Amino acid sequence: MQLVFKLTQFEMNYPRWAQIEALKLVNQEIVDKIRDKMEMKGYSKKITERVRTEFVAIDTDGFIEIDIVSDFEADDGFDVAKMMEDGRKSYTIFPRIKPLLKWIFQGMWFSKHKVEMPERPGDKFVKDVMDEMEDLVQEKLNDNTDQLMESQIR
Repeated sequence: MQLVFKLTQFEMNYPRWAQIEALKLVNQEIVDKIRDKMEMKGYSKKITERVRTEFVAIDTDGFIEIDIVSDFEADDGFDVAKMMEDGRKSYTIFPRIKPLLKWIFQGMWFSKHKVEMPERPGDKFVKDVMDEMEDLVQEKLNDNTDQLMESQIR
C-alpha cells in the first residue's frame, strides 16, 4: 500500500517583508529616540520633524540599507541640522552693506560693528543613537523573522 500526499506550495516575499519590518524598527528604536533627545535639548519642532528614514534597499550581499536624514535648512540655505549634529567653529559676522549690524531683541535695538559667534560643539544625537541602537534593531529583526518563519511552518 502506498500513501500519496499533495504538498501545498506558497510563496513568500521575504525581502520586501524584511525591508518593511526593518524600516518600522528603525523608526521606533532610532528615529523616535533621536527626536526625543532633540526635544529634551530644546530643538525646535521644525528640526525634530525633519529627522526621518529615507531610501530603503537590500544590497547584493543581503544587507538592508536605510538612510537616516536630518536636514533642516534655514531660509538662506544654511544647514541648521548639520550644524547641530556636527557643531561649528567660532566665526565673526561683519556688516555687508551698512557700517553697523542692527537687530531688535526683546523690544530693544542693538548695533555693533561685528558680532563674535562662539564655537558650538555638536550634539551627535544621530550618530550616538544609531551606534547605541543598531545591535538592538538587528536582534529584534532576527526575532521577528524567527516568529514569521515559525508562523508559516505551523
